[in-house]
Amino acid sequence: MPSLAFNAVDFDRVPVIDLAPFAQGGTGRAQVVRAVAQACERIGFLVIAGHGVPAGVIADVDTQSRRFFDLPIEKKLAAQPPGSAFSRGYTPYGRKALSYTRGRESPPDLRETYTAVRVDGWADEFKARIGRPELFHDNVWPPDMPEFKAAWVAYYRALDRLSLQLGHVFAEALGLPTTWFDDKFGQDMSKLMVANYPVQDGTPAPGQLRAGAHTDYGSWTIIHQNAAAGGLQVCNSAGDWIDVPAIANTFVVNLGDLMARWTNGRWVSTLHRVANPSAELAGRARRQSVIFFANPNFDALIECIPTCIGPDRPAREPPITAGEHLHAQLAKALAMKARA
Repeated sequence: MPSLAFNAVDFDRVPVIDLAPFAQGGTGRAQVVRAVAQACERIGFLVIAGHGVPAGVIADVDTQSRRFFDLPIEKKLAAQPPGSAFSRGYTPYGRKALSYTRGRESPPDLRETYTAVRVDGWADEFKARIGRPELFHDNVWPPDMPEFKAAWVAYYRALDRLSLQLGHVFAEALGLPTTWFDDKFGQDMSKLMVANYPVQDGTPAPGQLRAGAHTDYGSWTIIHQNAAAGGLQVCNSAGDWIDVPAIANTFVVNLGDLMARWTNGRWVSTLHRVANPSAELAGRARRQSVIFFANPNFDALIECIPTCIGPDRPAREPPITAGEHLHAQLAKALAMKARA
């Protein structure tokens, strides 16, 4: 069976779409829906303006994250998670390689990260029903940095609201009722990660990148990136790497493997990476990206969306829960790394 995780369409740019008319109704709303549908079917990437997230909220999380990454390494290590299985807290520079998610060995990525999950936690009833207490550990926050936690909580809540709005746009783009995705995300497994790509004072190893080529596991991802050299790129069907524009007061949105599966391959999850800066710019091209991974409830059933299946388009994959999908993808990457 062909992979759903790569598109077969040629493109030479990533479109910029203003979401503001979606809330206004009429022809403007319909134009937004059509533009988003086309981007999701052809590229799996788009840049959005008119998103409604306050500039101050974005600036605060960017500033506080940079403050953390500027700390001495011993202070950053104090914010590590309690065990390697927990997607929380600080991950040191050069610890992971995203290429393993595609079954390919490579040198470690040239970045360090910080991660948090649902800042308001999950309902006790939901946790009891899932029966997986290891999924619901508290976030890890840097000691003695209350401003960091406050900025992250505010940003997470703002991106959670934006993700809900995007779900409404996506639903209409798929010919579904506007709120079709809402109940799949009420107790979701979304996470917020900031990636710091320091200046490069040496030559990367062969095949080593700031972030290796990969697709995302989940439904959709919302990224705030700066304009430093050595940036986000997406691969087209010719194998060319296309730069994703870094435009002030916008977000990059890309679809993940789960969304490709959910839409029966109608929408695409496209290979992307973070490239190295040129040798001339490497010493002054520090980069930071704030990444919100929108993942459904652990027990949300992912089966072909009704508008993406029919007599001439049978289901390519069996139903699966979001949790099963995400853990299967992670297990494959960990197995590959263990064999390397």
